[in-house]
Amino acid sequence: RGHVALQTFKLHKASAITVQAAFRGHRQLASYRLLRQSATSVQAAFRGHVQLEAFKLQKRSAIQIQAAFRGHVQLQTFKLLKRSAIKVQAAVRCHRQLESFKLQKASAIKLQAA
Repeated sequence: RGHVALQTFKLHKASAITVQAAFRGHRQLASYRLLRQSATSVQAAFRGHVQLEAFKLQKRSAIQIQAAFRGHVQLQTFKLLKRSAIKVQAAVRCHRQLESFKLQKASAIKLQAA
């Protein structure tokens, strides 16, 4: 009778150890999966952050390039308008001088003829 009870006890103990090991393995696997999912989420968030910062940098760079180009175009337009205004002013001054010269020439001819 003692021998059968000992064998039954050993069988129950082995079964209990097997169940406990299986449960611990299941619990460790669940913990590992949760840890892996958390790490994946953190990595994805970090990669998203890095991509967003890179996009913001590119956007700022594009805006600076566009602003510089627009400034260049405005400067060229200003220089063209300034040259045009100078030419118009020179033409007006030339016309005034020519009229003044014609008037002086006419006056000189009248004085010499008289």
